[in-house]
Amino acid sequence: MTSSSPPAAPVLRLGTYKLPAAETALIQTLLRLYAQNTASHWVYASAPPYDALLADGSTAEGQSPTLDRLAPIVLRLARRSENTTHDLLERPIRPDRFQQWLQVIEQKLLSQSASAQEDPPARYRLLHWPPARLLRHDADRIRLA
Repeated sequence: MTSSSPPAAPVLRLGTYKLPAAETALIQTLLRLYAQNTASHWVYASAPPYDALLADGSTAEGQSPTLDRLAPIVLRLARRSENTTHDLLERPIRPDRFQQWLQVIEQKLLSQSASAQEDPPARYRLLHWPPARLLRHDADRIRLA
């Protein structure tokens, strides 16, 4: 008799883009702390692919729409006074708000992956060759069958 263990929790990859070294170190430390104290699925990723990305929203490079192609979710860090047009996490980084954002994004990503797994593409199989009267020597019908 074999015992079945629960499915492994998915790992979500969080990256940073051109953040100051102190903020990147803070993000890494917070992720390690969250992993110890909660059922967090987040790990720090130093290279793509990313599930979410934190960028410096106070720079033109951090505001670039091309960053949106690096990850499904991109969050910009900036001061409230800085004019940004994207999702924003205020500086200085507050651990409670950062953790809340991670939880919201985690739920969103996990629900998207669950719905993608629930709807597999439809597959059809020909059980027997159709009668000749249905095919009528039509090349398209023969290819379809």
